[in-house]
Amino acid sequence: MTATMKSNAATNTQYKNRTDEVISALIDAVRGVIREKGVTYEEYRAAVGVLNQYNGAAPYEVNLVCDMFFEQAVHDEEMKHLKSSITVLKGPYFLEGAPEVTDSLKTIPGQGEPFKVRMSIKDTQGNPIEGVVVDVWHANPEGTYSGYFDDFPIDYFRGKVTTDTAGQFSLKTTKPKEYAIPMGGPTGKILSAMERSEWRPAHVHFMCKKPGYLTHITQSYFEDHSFIDGDVVDGVRPEVIYKVKDEGDYQAIDIEIVMQREDE
Repeated sequence: MTATMKSNAATNTQYKNRTDEVISALIDAVRGVIREKGVTYEEYRAAVGVLNQYNGAAPYEVNLVCDMFFEQAVHDEEMKHLKSSITVLKGPYFLEGAPEVTDSLKTIPGQGEPFKVRMSIKDTQGNPIEGVVVDVWHANPEGTYSGYFDDFPIDYFRGKVTTDTAGQFSLKTTKPKEYAIPMGGPTGKILSAMERSEWRPAHVHFMCKKPGYLTHITQSYFEDHSFIDGDVVDGVRPEVIYKVKDEGDYQAIDIEIVMQREDE
């Protein structure tokens, strides 16, 4: 191939399908970075070596690296045409099979600060939505997610709660804290090489589902807490930062969600 020849990915505008279109653009973008930054063969081989380390790594590592660098960009893009409240990345630690709960998540007695999450869900017309099933999950007070270790089963700090006739629920739990993503695997090695922070601000995850509505995935962050301005996954947006209220025996946040019907 001569220097004046261009790659098919860069010149072909007759894509076979959506997959061909997106992957061709991705390939062309990476090739463009290689040329712009003058990437050496040694640097390229080092990058391939890091990718090879994902073989045999912990199951969450691939999701971790993809979610860390790319997932929020997908949500930002979809918000350009949605009428719902803001969506935020689901992240790599969601698990199916969380227990059904009514007013509290299972926590570890004596650990963490008592905390309450109150949520109100409405449609785009302002009407409350009854019967929304909401998966709620967050890290424990030490920054670890349940379900990934034999001695830390899935029923801790996770649950499915259903909104009442007013489109609301209230859950007692313990307040999560900021945590560092796992640094022992290949994703951690990438961050170390970049000399970037590995920290996430404290947050709670939500995934809201009801037939006839678009699944709504979001998180809540806490005003004035650590790493709000330096989240390693770039998942913090002003609309999902909430004031923490001191209500005596516990702290609390109030969250309002707008879900969009599928036919809107």
